[in-house]
Amino acid sequence: MVSPLLLNVALHGMEQAAGARYQTSGLQAGVMAPGSPTVVRYADDLVALCHTRHQAGRVKARLAEWLAPRGLTFNEDKTGVVSLDDGFDFLGFTARRQSGKLLIKPSKAALRRIRERLRTEMRALRGANALAVLKRLNPIIRGWAAYYRTVVPSRIFQALDAYVWKLAYRWANIAIRANRSAES
Repeated sequence: MVSPLLLNVALHGMEQAAGARYQTSGLQAGVMAPGSPTVVRYADDLVALCHTRHQAGRVKARLAEWLAPRGLTFNEDKTGVVSLDDGFDFLGFTARRQSGKLLIKPSKAALRRIRERLRTEMRALRGANALAVLKRLNPIIRGWAAYYRTVVPSRIFQALDAYVWKLAYRWANIAIRANRSAES
């Protein structure tokens, strides 16, 4: 596997190849030029945000041409042109426009992964004391919350809080039953 650092070195200049332009002077220096596509990249994952479907097709063609001499191509199974109204997933987030507003939330796959991880951890902690449960779950929950805190996750956080409460309730009931049977 190639490290993200090496990929960043190899893919340096991709934004310019896509046609991204920035304001060069004044108070808006460094801000995207009007009508310019925006490229967001992390290692080998990227999203090109364009104003029209036609512009998106041009950006994809430019990037394919730019990648070819480097021996790289798009994975056509993962590559698509979608409207923000339809939304897309990127790095565990779902971006979608609803009622004229751009909403970015944790993706359904990310929610499924955290629920599965919490469920697995709680099963492994059967018979453990409350301190052990807190020590194991706290870093997982804090890390997940820190990663997604910058978007609009309040409903998702509430649902995840209820899920953790339900897992903890089940864990406590199993512990109580185990203590009762040990006392008998």
